Amino acid sequence: MIADGHHTTRVDPADIEWLPPVTDPSKIVGVALNNDVFNSLAARKMTAPMYFLTPPSAMIGHGTHIEVDPAWGLVHPEPELAAIIGTTLRRATPEDAAAGVFGYTIINDITSPGLKSDDSVELVMPEGMTVDEPWRTMRGDDDRSLYLTYHARSKGTDTFAPIGPWIVTADEITEPNGLIVRGYLDDDLVLEDSTANLTFGIHDVIAHLSQTMTLTSGDIVHFGTAARPALPDRFPTIRSIDLTRHGHTVSVEISGLGRLDNPIRRIST
Repeated sequence: MIADGHHTTRVDPADIEWLPPVTDPSKIVGVALNNDVFNSLAARKMTAPMYFLTPPSAMIGHGTHIEVDPAWGLVHPEPELAAIIGTTLRRATPEDAAAGVFGYTIINDITSPGLKSDDSVELVMPEGMTVDEPWRTMRGDDDRSLYLTYHARSKGTDTFAPIGPWIVTADEITEPNGLIVRGYLDDDLVLEDSTANLTFGIHDVIAHLSQTMTLTSGDIVHFGTAARPALPDRFPTIRSIDLTRHGHTVSVEISGLGRLDNPIRRIST
């Protein structure tokens, strides 16, 4: 075709391979349970963000298949806002954190409670040994259980970090703490929430994280899932959206950022 006197080529979107918009971050850091839905259920209210790491090898781009094995048990989506760090941040203030964000994108923090269960253990300590776990509600003087859970596979399995399609620079997002986040399974809206409902706000999280972990240019921080059900009769909680059994495509849409679509491929290992 001809456009403005120059030869151009029309590209079929189906022929485009979308890559993650950041290809080699030194780390991807997520914030666990950072939504008022979860804080309302906590036996002790959360007073600071809690974190986990996802390996860059888990990233895939828009349109790439998420691979899930039904043998893993439950696997569910987590639609989230992610920030791309633009400069080194160490012991930053929230104001420093705001200035240090290059831009924002969408991430689907695919999570497998089934794999998490496989990677969890209860240790019953010898009689007379104190279990000092101040975050726990103890079940009497004879409660000697120590619970340990490891998240490497449940969060970091290959294809568990769909991200993109692109980065919107920070100057285009005037208030990241007020973005509508929607999750879809095929054509059904299953989750609808707002970053205004995060327990800990965007710049406070980045500043808090930087007190113990230096953030460098290209690092990705994501802030907690949309958690409010849009179809409570079918999917009353996020854990009921089981990608090993439901749907063909899972999508995340965030106001001002666009939409991230990923088909689901069920595999056997």
